Amino acid sequence: VTLDYENADPESVGGAYAETIAKSFPDFEAVMEPYIYENIRMAFDGSYDSDAVEARMNTLYNNLPDDYKKEINGFANKLSNGERGFEENGKISYEEAVIIQMIPDALRPTSCSALSLWGEKTVSGEGITLRSLEWQLGSDNQMGRVNAVTHIKNGEKSLTTFGILGLLDVLSAINDDGVFIAILDVGSMKNEPYVCEGKQCYTFDIRYALENYDNATDVGN
Repeated sequence: VTLDYENADPESVGGAYAETIAKSFPDFEAVMEPYIYENIRMAFDGSYDSDAVEARMNTLYNNLPDDYKKEINGFANKLSNGERGFEENGKISYEEAVIIQMIPDALRPTSCSALSLWGEKTVSGEGITLRSLEWQLGSDNQMGRVNAVTHIKNGEKSLTTFGILGLLDVLSAINDDGVFIAILDVGSMKNEPYVCEGKQCYTFDIRYALENYDNATDVGN
């Protein structure tokens, strides 16, 4: 996927992305909607209230930078085609299209792991570090059907993400300066209450860092 921000505003890019998905991958709703609700039920221990889900979504959405809000709004408006609310009915609503963009932040179903090797453990002797994205694939391996490499073409803010079709945030990405970054969900203590008030979507914070900084130290900070 290539998203061209050099020739359109964020809302138009988001809308064009949704229109293109609908034309090129008509099974998108059938794949993604069940996946959304599997994650919701997991996050809420099997029983959820749509108001509670929407409250998380709205809190995090409201804390996003304006350009990201416009981009998501354009995407969700086009993809939903007037459908509203959290209801598992075979169609992706505006709200469902928004929460797709913040699954690690709003629902956080699983945890990742990492591994570093050095010395005798590597062929070169140089250090190697990896992050394993232990992402919930869905009961029907839905995520295996929507892998995507997305190029964000935006001058000095250009980057490439490795993730899921339709996602505008970052799971793993590298910017045009060669800085690589990836999320590492580490989970929470069992029964720890979920809190999002005053919090931000760190998956979009990662994207912001890659767009605005050109070295690993500044991106990390």
